[in-house]
Formats: sequence, structure tokens, C-alpha cells
Amino acid sequence: MHCCGFPIDKHIPVGRRVVGTKTEYDLALRPTVFSGTVLHLPTFLANDFDGERHYLVPYERHDSKHPKGLSGAAAWWESDQPQTIWKPNLVFAGICTSCYKDGAIEQIVKASAVRRFLEEVFGQDC
Repeated sequence: MHCCGFPIDKHIPVGRRVVGTKTEYDLALRPTVFSGTVLHLPTFLANDFDGERHYLVPYERHDSKHPKGLSGAAAWWESDQPQTIWKPNLVFAGICTSCYKDGAIEQIVKASAVRRFLEEVFGQDC
């Protein structure tokens, strides 16, 4: 599984201004990619985990301490079928939504649940 997102701890300050009594900061976020093997069932208390709708992937990034900011990032599955000439062969696998164990495990809504939601909202032709 591969995900690409913008964790907040990888920000770069690019501007600052005072508006009234508040200071506002402009931040640029650097993207990060992480990959992991799907964990089929949690071995810890996960209040909102539903195995029919979610799966879990370990978040193991050495350049980012926490996945805060990855919510909404797409998750992609890469086919393991052999190819004579390599080409990207990614399939949409879901959307990152939350994390457990202080950021060590990322929860992802399965692509099938996302598709069902889109069909309910926009109809079968979406």
C-alpha cells in the first residue's frame, strides 16, 4: 500500500503577518510518501475500526514523526503481477482518515466504502 500526503510536521514557514492582535503564519507543506503492508485486524483497542469498511497500515516514516495532515490522502495498491517493462500499475485502495497508537498505525477507508458513498450521493453514473 502506498500513500502520499502532507504531514504538518514537515512544514516550512514562508511568511508571517500581524492581523489585529493575532499573528498569522504562512506554511508550505512538503509531501511525503509512505508504504506499508496491510494489517488485517487491530491487536489494540480501536473504537471506530470496522473491518468491513477500514484497514490499517503501519506508518513508518523516519523523516516525519506523526501522520497528522495525511487525512484525506489517497491510498494506492500496486499490483505484484510481473511486467516485462515496468510501468506504474496503481489501483485506488482508499482514503486515509485517522491514526492509532500515537501515529504508528494509519486507518484507511476501503475503496469499496468510498465508491458506495459516492454512488449514494451522486448516483450510479458517477
